[in-house]
Amino acid sequence: MGREEFEKSWKRNEARQVLTRSLAKMPHDLQKSLLVVLMNTGKRSEYFRTCVTCLHWNAEKEECKLYNVRPPVATIVDGCEKYEDFDEVPF
Repeated sequence: MGREEFEKSWKRNEARQVLTRSLAKMPHDLQKSLLVVLMNTGKRSEYFRTCVTCLHWNAEKEECKLYNVRPPVATIVDGCEKYEDFDEVPF
């Protein structure tokens, strides 16, 4: 990847509105409180829908069990239409 391509990619990523970037600027106590609220008002997969938290993720091979390939980075980070939370609690 050349320098120009890297800079464009970096700018695109920086332009994304990502919760964790906002959290990093908050005081620690506020961060902790906000995360408690998030975890008690919804499912983890509503906020953190990534391949790593998906039922179909093979952590050992770092690939999707449905397609037997490593997904593109954007899919790993944002999840896909086949996402299923790997530790869904039924009650």
